[in-house]
Amino acid sequence: MAETETPPAIDPAANKPDNGLSEPVSPIEGMDAAYRAKVEQQKGMFNKLEQLSRRRMPTLELIH
Repeated sequence: MAETETPPAIDPAANKPDNGLSEPVSPIEGMDAAYRAKVEQQKGMFNKLEQLSRRRMPTLELIH
């Protein structure tokens, strides 16, 4: 019976996101959303830079 009571005692400790070591899923999911937002922002900036570079490339090719 003592063995049956032990797993429930372990589960709450595993569900705590404070450690991050016992249960890495919860913090990663939170960071994943923030990371996705950052990636989307960087994609937008990269696309703008890419469009600007495409506009400038013909000019650079004419100069060279």
